Amino acid sequence: MINSFHIAKISSSYIFQLANLSLITVFSTTVYGKLALIISVSQFILSLTSGLTSGAMNVFASKKFALIGSCNEVYIYRLIVITINIIAIFLIYSTYCYIYEIPIFKSENSKLIIILTLGYIMYEVGCNFLYPTIHFKIQGYIELIISIIFITLVLFCVREIKDYVTVFFVVGLVSLILSSGFYISRYYNVKFNFDVHEFNDFIKYSAWQSVSVISIYFVNYGTNYVMFHNEISEETIGVFNFTLRLFFGMSAIFALIVILMPKFIREGRVNIRNINAFSSKIILIIALVYMGAALLFFAALLVLDRHEYMLSILYMAMLLPAFVAMSYVNITNTYLANTTSYKSAQITILFQALILMIVSSVLISYIGIFGLIISYTMSYMLVSIYTFFNIKNNIIGNEVL
Repeated sequence: MINSFHIAKISSSYIFQLANLSLITVFSTTVYGKLALIISVSQFILSLTSGLTSGAMNVFASKKFALIGSCNEVYIYRLIVITINIIAIFLIYSTYCYIYEIPIFKSENSKLIIILTLGYIMYEVGCNFLYPTIHFKIQGYIELIISIIFITLVLFCVREIKDYVTVFFVVGLVSLILSSGFYISRYYNVKFNFDVHEFNDFIKYSAWQSVSVISIYFVNYGTNYVMFHNEISEETIGVFNFTLRLFFGMSAIFALIVILMPKFIREGRVNIRNINAFSSKIILIIALVYMGAALLFFAALLVLDRHEYMLSILYMAMLLPAFVAMSYVNITNTYLANTTSYKSAQITILFQALILMIVSSVLISYIGIFGLIISYTMSYMLVSIYTFFNIKNNIIGNEVL
């Protein structure tokens, strides 16, 4: 049953997406393309820092909290890993920028990348801080507050890229302060015991998660590197990235499914035999919403006189088959990730990332952006077929998940 937490979670996700989409009202396609490249680098660093430890934090902290009523040790483990990774990555990044003179890595852009990356890390940690505890509803409300602050600052303060970077840094900091402050105010006096074996297990789990985390990154942002390498103009990169923000933005509902799936499995509402039927119902609804959103954004671009972004809507419509396949893969992989078959879900994502990067690298040289659309569609279609037969084989084999 939908409650206030679900509403807050969904609302905050879509408000955040809307704030990012609203950038087209002040950014030209060229500026949007430049921002997309900066975001791609920042998101890569995010994936290698807090992204690697996100899954481990949820699993270890949830178990810890259920056992002793706090998870201070797990938060410290994560802080140690993130800090070490940040230092190592920025040392490598600085060395790389010094040796190679690449436009996106020049001094001014490097400052923006560093500040934005820190903002991303604080936001990611802050918006997941309370989920392993009994205060997950508070976390949902904090996210809603943060999303409202974010869209307000974007609409009234952002006029160029550095404004956006500053706003995200502030939003990330506020998110971290609110969530961690709430937790510390209630559990500051709980005894802390550093367990070396538990810390090692935390690191091992995070290392295994790197397969799916980095694969997801390349699915979301990898084509930017393909376009950059093939010297596609920043204007074209901007148009296609607006398409991708519309495409992936419509999947914000899956953030709620990730949270609810463990509960559905425990209650017996979802299992290996009905996961396809469960997926079909959700996919039908969100596919209709997807096409409705495409028409809505087309009308919005006309009203706002942003004709330079019109091709984005055409690309979005062409990606409908990919969106349907993506929805199926996301839902079923979320289920598998909560079962003994969690490794197969990670391998699936890796398989998709490889297909996307290889095919897009070949096709973009011949048919440009349409090659990227075909690549996304092909990768999601092949992975959805693989996932379908994987689940079918599990049923035939009477695997108990």
